[in-house]
Amino acid sequence: MKRIFNVIIILVMMFCLSGCSDSDKRDAVLEYINNDCVDMQKIENELLASYDSVSGANYENDEKMYRELTTNTIELARELNEKAVKIGDDIYDVEVLEVHRIYMNYSSKLLSTIGLMVLAIENQDMILMSQVNEKLNDANNLALDFRREISELAAKYNVLLLME
Repeated sequence: MKRIFNVIIILVMMFCLSGCSDSDKRDAVLEYINNDCVDMQKIENELLASYDSVSGANYENDEKMYRELTTNTIELARELNEKAVKIGDDIYDVEVLEVHRIYMNYSSKLLSTIGLMVLAIENQDMILMSQVNEKLNDANNLALDFRREISELAAKYNVLLLME
């Protein structure tokens, strides 16, 4: 009888602990999405707006693009990368950190690509500019991977995801 009672107590405690674990996991995902992702997204939006203002349909000339890249875009890319690294240092949940590492790779790739773009403009190097385009594609793929993974993580823990 005492043995059955002990087994029941252990099973109840295991059930409670696993419930707490899911709750802790959900809280970690919620914290990451509602705070960390929002902070990074604000910087990322500014960065992309800066870059978009002088590229694609908005491209006018190399001088204007160079000025925007060196005065605004690269600083925003540095800020984003530093923010991503700092956030990564504060994440203790393994699953959230795994997803965040994708974002850290994205922000790092974006920063190095913008730096390479500045060099390509300075040197009027078309070969370097083609490498820039490849790196931009790689960065965009990392951004897509991150969006997919964070969406899956949010769905797994029933967290509403409101990212652009």
